[in-house]
Amino acid sequence: MTDGSARFRVAARIRPFQPHDGDGRKAAVWVTAPDSVSVRLEEKEKDGEKRLSFDQVFGPEASQHDVFARCALPQVEAVLDGVHACVFAFGQTGAGKTFTMIGPEGGRRRHSTDEGILPRASGELFRRIARMEGEAQQQMGVSGSSEFRVRVSFLEVFKEKIFDLLALGRKIQGSLVSSRERETTPSLALREKTDGSVYAEGAVEERVRSTEELLKAVEMGASARATAATGVHARSSRSHALLQLVVEHRWRQQQQQQKDSSTQSVSVKSRVARLTLVDLAGSETMERAHAGRKDEAGTATNMGLLVLSRVIRALAEVSEAKAKGTSGDALPRVPFRDSALTRLLQSSLDGRAAAQMIVCVPPGASDPVSGTAPESLRSLEYASKARRVKVTAARGEFGDAEADTEDPLRGDQRDPQAEFDRRCLWLETKTFGDVFARAIGDSDRPLVLLVHGSGPRNSSMFWNVFTESVARLNSASATDSQDDSTGGFYFVSIDCPGYGRSPGDRQTIRSYPGQLIKEIVTALGRRAATALVGSSQGACAVFNAVLEVPSICAAVAVVHPVGHAVQRYKAIKQPTLLIFDCDDLGHPVTVGRLMRQHLPRAIYFEYSSSNDGGWAERHGPSEFLKLLRITRTETLSQQSEGGPGVPRIVPGERDSRMPELSRLAGGLNGYSQRHNGEISPWDFHGDSVPSHEAEGGDERDGEGGPADWRAELDVSTNAVVYVHVASGRRVKRRPVGVRVDVCGIGGVVTSRPSPGSLGMPEGTGEGQVVSSLFGEEGEDSDSEEAQARQRRKKKEEEREKEREETQTHCDRCMKVLVAPVRLRVCGCALCGACLLTSVPFTGQCPSCQSSAQGQSWASVSSSDKELPSVAERETAIEMRRRLEEGKRNETEEEERKRGEQESLLSALRVSLSSSVVVVVEFGNDFSALPGGGGKTNYRTFVRFLKTEPSNAVSQLQTKAVINKATFNINPGFSKPTATVQGKDAGKGGTEFSFEYAMARPFPCYVTLFWKDSLLPLPPVELQYVVQQAEGLGKEEKNPGTFRKRLLIQVPRCVFRRGGEGGREGNGGQRHEGGAPAVRRIPKNPIIVDAETPVSVWVRFREDITMKPSMEKLVKVAL
Repeated sequence: MTDGSARFRVAARIRPFQPHDGDGRKAAVWVTAPDSVSVRLEEKEKDGEKRLSFDQVFGPEASQHDVFARCALPQVEAVLDGVHACVFAFGQTGAGKTFTMIGPEGGRRRHSTDEGILPRASGELFRRIARMEGEAQQQMGVSGSSEFRVRVSFLEVFKEKIFDLLALGRKIQGSLVSSRERETTPSLALREKTDGSVYAEGAVEERVRSTEELLKAVEMGASARATAATGVHARSSRSHALLQLVVEHRWRQQQQQQKDSSTQSVSVKSRVARLTLVDLAGSETMERAHAGRKDEAGTATNMGLLVLSRVIRALAEVSEAKAKGTSGDALPRVPFRDSALTRLLQSSLDGRAAAQMIVCVPPGASDPVSGTAPESLRSLEYASKARRVKVTAARGEFGDAEADTEDPLRGDQRDPQAEFDRRCLWLETKTFGDVFARAIGDSDRPLVLLVHGSGPRNSSMFWNVFTESVARLNSASATDSQDDSTGGFYFVSIDCPGYGRSPGDRQTIRSYPGQLIKEIVTALGRRAATALVGSSQGACAVFNAVLEVPSICAAVAVVHPVGHAVQRYKAIKQPTLLIFDCDDLGHPVTVGRLMRQHLPRAIYFEYSSSNDGGWAERHGPSEFLKLLRITRTETLSQQSEGGPGVPRIVPGERDSRMPELSRLAGGLNGYSQRHNGEISPWDFHGDSVPSHEAEGGDERDGEGGPADWRAELDVSTNAVVYVHVASGRRVKRRPVGVRVDVCGIGGVVTSRPSPGSLGMPEGTGEGQVVSSLFGEEGEDSDSEEAQARQRRKKKEEEREKEREETQTHCDRCMKVLVAPVRLRVCGCALCGACLLTSVPFTGQCPSCQSSAQGQSWASVSSSDKELPSVAERETAIEMRRRLEEGKRNETEEEERKRGEQESLLSALRVSLSSSVVVVVEFGNDFSALPGGGGKTNYRTFVRFLKTEPSNAVSQLQTKAVINKATFNINPGFSKPTATVQGKDAGKGGTEFSFEYAMARPFPCYVTLFWKDSLLPLPPVELQYVVQQAEGLGKEEKNPGTFRKRLLIQVPRCVFRRGGEGGREGNGGQRHEGGAPAVRRIPKNPIIVDAETPVSVWVRFREDITMKPSMEKLVKVAL
């Protein structure tokens, strides 16, 4: 902060010619801006002219953005620095004051070029608050370490009395008082605090959390404001209005209790600053306003303006006297008490606030006597006097970042098709910085969020053709049917961090899909999206996000998706549209068919691009629009079921309690033009990369190179400043669209936090409740939403219970339940066949992958009883009884399918009873490499665990059955990267491992060679790709592990034949009669496809002297 005197800043704005101005060419008096700091008044019939100087002059061509950036943005900065600030709009009626301060339609046209100062300042304020709170929390590691509250009051000065417009507006809306009776309502008394500030006693201060809430409050208050027809305007304001935003900042500050003690106490500090926006009534004379007739309101209005001019003149004289050394009683008297208006403005005018006046004037007048020229001259001279006033407000040192003040539409254009309004946005996320996005449609419509794939040139550009097609179809169908019940949609396609124009780390979307997408939805002012849409690896991110945050959307759509461990998708309850190309080897249709099997509400399409290459382009948008409309109808129907008094929380709709943390980044040109080598729209070839490369990305992966800026914490206020790494320049506004490293206390760059550390419990993604620094006063009114969530949860539990009580098919294989079991922990119902081949060997449910420990071999393989029971719902015996009763109504087809399942179960029991199952675990550990520049250290391992039954073969009582293991990270070369012999293995010769560091996952093929005397089997090659789970392994102290199991079923007769084994081709002794004494073991390895890691069964037939066969009986995904 710096203290010093500065002038009261005054700007002049000349509005453009309007139709009601008549023919501008005939204007007798011109008001022009010859340069950026002066105004010239020129009469055509005379050669003379008059010039007045200002701090800034905006000509008719100036944009609303220019006015805001020069006149109001510094005031917002001041308030966030704890300094009071004020913006006046002054001028005659019709000069453009309301347009400048609010804009058209009450400021509700978000991201419009016509947005006024109020919505722009409010948006900037709430964005900055969200950023400051988030980065302070990220740096301090404590939620709630820095909090802001914004309250609004709206006062009117009418006939020298003070009225509370918020209270009056609420009464008028509630029909408690009519607009005519407003003048009889009691006025408020003015009181003065000990610090000299003046306030209206009893005025309502209403908390607002977003621009939308603020504009609603302004609209409600404006409905009570006094207006009347004048000679200038049909509804001219006959009063002065003051809108005041009170910004309170509270933060925790640690203090040492004693010099020699490390014990610290935590105190809560507070700071309050006010941003006052003043809309002064029209400054025209009584002659012009009322044709010379007496008007009490007009007289009072002009008296207030007269006293204000005297106050400004007196303040200028005080400033000049102080400059000459005058002080005390010798200073001129300032007549603040001569008017209610100046009394209210005393805190803004007495030099302790950062004040800005904007005088608005029309461009000319056709009649120099009775027209607007004299009024314009008086207004300009009135405002010019204010420049002589000196203020001594403490101001922050502002650094101007070009990206912050540059008009994003300069050199660009608005979409001529207003119904589509294609444009670009910057979305400000709490944790991951700025995210670039392309948007179509009205931002008040339900949100559809689209995520691109992981090809190195992929970006939001991929979705342009698709979203435009859906928007056109929706518009055409609504026009044809004249039914707008579902309305349009708001399509937002993002550049994931590190892609396109978004700075950041490309691993973000893979490591933190739920948290990133949730923060983007939040930045768009929503609690959930109507639909999430993904392509390729973007589809995988969408699925993972829905699993992490189930309430994040109402529907899902994926095109040519990638998915891992798709059995988990059973938990996705949303309707899901899937489109697959059977000829696309990079996105195998076999995975899509598994998705269709496990997704409860799958809407599935597959086509062949070789036969019908344009199917997705032709039919994808229409099928997606059907999904959107069905989803929209369902969500509105569910809302109506809540009855009266239930809060209306519909996924995808704007929540007025949430600020919209987005800003305009460009218009149609920025939307349509390719940037920095982006792929073309709907280019699937540009997104087709090998799966292990898609997981890792290109050289920009990892940390994505050094950041240009770093954010540092001011521990005295828990505020954040931004430091340019190269130059050391410090600014308080975060530069837009650049990568910023967040530094904690001491300037140390913090690593990306895990989801749990940011209020998103791992595995759930739902927010935690944290104590507020504002206590009960600061409690959000989110209890309504919490109650709605509880109702939805209860309804979902009732539906699940009903489903279980009528369930007839296995949750794993989707076939009829035979010898069923419902697991205690997760409640999944499994048929006997799925149970036998999973739980005893993996310890997990094969359907949802939750733990199933405690289920013994005997209990799950028994054909009669002692089977696990469902927790508090239905025992296995009750389930079997219910299913037996259902047999009576079976059709022939159902009876046939049941017979097939019974035969399969019987065969499995016989097979397992005559076999030994060797259980081997494989996988990898991962953790950040210390000082590794974003690399991750991967340790691939394989270990022998056990045999089942454990006492079936005496020679396998020892666990050191693996002779050696080879690891190959270059599968194209036959020579392995590393070989580990049994004598070098860990854990008593049972664990073999290999470590390697890389910035992305990579293939690591593992080949196991057995000890022939113990396990006479051919080698097994695991074609594995190392894995990194979401949210783990980003810090050295936060490693992760990924593990699966290899299950090898070997007939017991192989061990009974005994003897030393020999490799095929080595020869061997024979018994009498020619029977082989030594079993010949094939030397070629058995190939196990584990690139998408799954637990795999390998079954050998008894005659392994022939080429062995392998059968993947079941894949169990973790």
